[in-house]
Amino acid sequence: MKSYTLKLVALSLTLASGAAMAQQRLVVSYPASDISVMSASALPAVSQQHCFTLPEQQSWCVPKPAGAGKMLSQRNRLKKSRYKSLAISVPAGLPVAQAQQMLKQTGFYSHVEQDVMISSAQAQWNETNPDDESFELQTFFADNSEQTPTASSVLSMWRQLKAPQLVSDVYVLDTGFTLHDDISYMDGFNFVTLNDGDVRGPGFLEQEFVKSSCHNVHGLGVASVIGATVNNGLNIAGINGSVNLVPLRVMNCGSGIMSDAAAALEWLSGDSFEELPDFTGQPGVINMSLAGKVGESSCPFYLQNAIDKVTAKGFTVVVAAGNDADEAVNYIPAKCNNVITVGAANEGDDYNPADIANFSNYGEHIDIMAMGQSVPGLYRDNNVAFWDGTSFSAPIVAGVLSAVQKDFSFSAQDWQMLVQLSGVSRWTSNNRCDSVGCGAGILDATTLYRNAQRFENGELNVASFLLNAVPACRHGWMLQHLPQGASLCDQVSIEVNTFVEQSGQQFIRLSSAEANALSQSATRSWIGDYPTKRFVVQKADVLGKTLYAQLCRADMAECSAPVRINTSALADIPAVCQ
Repeated sequence: MKSYTLKLVALSLTLASGAAMAQQRLVVSYPASDISVMSASALPAVSQQHCFTLPEQQSWCVPKPAGAGKMLSQRNRLKKSRYKSLAISVPAGLPVAQAQQMLKQTGFYSHVEQDVMISSAQAQWNETNPDDESFELQTFFADNSEQTPTASSVLSMWRQLKAPQLVSDVYVLDTGFTLHDDISYMDGFNFVTLNDGDVRGPGFLEQEFVKSSCHNVHGLGVASVIGATVNNGLNIAGINGSVNLVPLRVMNCGSGIMSDAAAALEWLSGDSFEELPDFTGQPGVINMSLAGKVGESSCPFYLQNAIDKVTAKGFTVVVAAGNDADEAVNYIPAKCNNVITVGAANEGDDYNPADIANFSNYGEHIDIMAMGQSVPGLYRDNNVAFWDGTSFSAPIVAGVLSAVQKDFSFSAQDWQMLVQLSGVSRWTSNNRCDSVGCGAGILDATTLYRNAQRFENGELNVASFLLNAVPACRHGWMLQHLPQGASLCDQVSIEVNTFVEQSGQQFIRLSSAEANALSQSATRSWIGDYPTKRFVVQKADVLGKTLYAQLCRADMAECSAPVRINTSALADIPAVCQ
C-alpha cells in the first residue's frame, strides 16, 4: 500500500427516501365556514358517517360533515369560505377512479382529489455524480473506454438500477476493521482462534482484540470500496449506496489461519457455534480479500465444503487472487470452486498502459479483473489512502455485484457465469495478460447488468431462423440471388452465451429432447458438436424440440451440465418461407 494520504474535513449528512404509500387515498374538502357571516362556534364538524355497500357485502364508511345537505346550496351566498380537508383510504380492490366518483355523487364534498405520494427533494445516490471530496480520484467509476481501459463503468450501472433504495448485505471477511466518519458497520463478530485465549464472539474492531501497536486497517479500506457513505461530502463514495456492511474478523492484525475464515463461512451457512448466536441475516455477497499458498495441493476439503454450503444458501463469494505474481492455482481460496476469483489490473493511463498489475496472481483460475493499483480507500485517523493489491480489486467486483443483485435473483453459479461474460479486454500491445491469463478482462458493470437482463429474459442462449438476422425486405432477394438462397429457409442460428469463450480443447455439444421433456435428465438425442458458441443447424433437427447445450472438453472426455436453449423465436417464421 502506498503511504500517501489525504486529510479531509469530516461532516455528516443523512440520505432520505420516500416511503411507499401502503394504501391509495382520496382527499375530500368541504367549506367549514364563511368568516364574514358565521361565528367560530358555528363551524360545521364531521359528526356522522355514510356507508357504501361494496361487493361481497363489504361496507365502506366515510365521514359525513354536519349540515352536509345545506353546505353546497349555501356556498353561492358565502363570500369567503374556509375549507377543511380529510384523507379517506380507498378499500383494497376498489378502483380509485370509481371511489372518487362515488364520493362526488354524495354531494357532501366540494372537492374529491387523489392523494399524491411524495419523497424528499434530494436525489437518490444513483441519480447524480457523488459530491464526496475524493470522488474524482475513484477512476474505476468511469465508463470503460480507450481512455479509461481498466475502469468498470460503475456510474453508468448506477443509472440502470431499478431498485437502488433496496438495502443489500455484504459480508467482509477480513482484518483491521476500525472506525471512520465515512463508513457505518453493522454489528460484526470475531472468528479468530490463532492464539491461546482467543475466543469467538461479538466484536470486530481490531483495537478490541489487539492491545499492542497494531496499525492494520485493511478491513476498513476493503469495506470502504464497497460501502463508504455516498453524497455526504466526505472522503470517497462506496460502490453501493444502500448496503449493510457486516464485518467478520478472521485474521489477527493482518494474519491468521484459513480454518477461521472457513468457520465464518459455515456460520453464515447456518451452522451453530457455542460462542456465537445463530446467523439470522439474509444471503448476500461475501468478500474475501485474503489468500494462502498451498502449491499443487487441492482446495482443502474443510474450505471447499464451507464455500459449497454458503453458496447453496444463496451467497455469492468473491475472492482476491493473491499478490505474489504467481499462478493463482497455487493459492486458496482463489483455486476453490464456486468462487469468483479477481485479479488486479493497473491504472491503465499514459504512464501505465492497460495490463495486469505486476504483483497480481494470474492464470486459468482468474475469472475477472478490476483495477488494483492506487485504489482510493479509507484509512486510519479519518484519512483516505491509495491502496494496491488484489485485495482492492475484489471489493470493486463485490460492490458491483451487491448493487446489481438488487434487481435480480440468481444462484452463485449463475452470477459467476454472468461475471465471466461481462469482461472487457483493452490490453495494450505486448501485454502480459495475453500470455499469463487474465480471465475475461476488466469487469464492466453495465455489461453485467445487461447480461443479467438477458439471462432473466431467456435471451442468452437462443435459437432463431438465420434469415431473420437481416431485414425482411431483403429476404426475397436473398432467396432468389444467393447460391444457397433456396436452403436459407431451412437454416437455424444457435447462439450459446452462458459459456465463456472456448479454448482449442473445448466445444459446444447440442442435443434435443421431445418438446414436453423439460427436465435436464430427459433422454436426449445428439445433434452435433461445434467449435464456437455461434453456429448453424438444420431446421428439421430442432423444430418442435427442447434444445440443450453443453460445454465439453475433448482432452478430458467430460461435459458441463446441460443448459436450455430458448426456442421461442422459432415461432417467427420468415414470411417468404411460409
